[in-house]
Amino acid sequence: MEIDIKKIENLSKIRIKTKIKNTILKELAKILNFASRIKNYKLGEDLKVIGSVNNLKNVLREDIYNNKDQHFSFNREIIFDNIPLKEKSYVKVPKVLKAK
Repeated sequence: MEIDIKKIENLSKIRIKTKIKNTILKELAKILNFASRIKNYKLGEDLKVIGSVNNLKNVLREDIYNNKDQHFSFNREIIFDNIPLKEKSYVKVPKVLKAK
């Protein structure tokens, strides 16, 4: 497989120094070779694909709805009482962008 180092530099938005380009090419060739070997591997019938090796699962909570109007239950007044900067029904936050 031909590796185009210029294309890799362009896509990754980095410049690779000339003196290490050959090293990078060799390493990438090893990685691609290994990936192609894995892709061609056939699982036996006694093996199955697993999603996680440690059997952890996400613990999800159920969303609690207010039965009256089918919106999430929260008290707007309590939330706004705890917001330090507000104006009418908006939350004010500090500026993060500077004008040019």
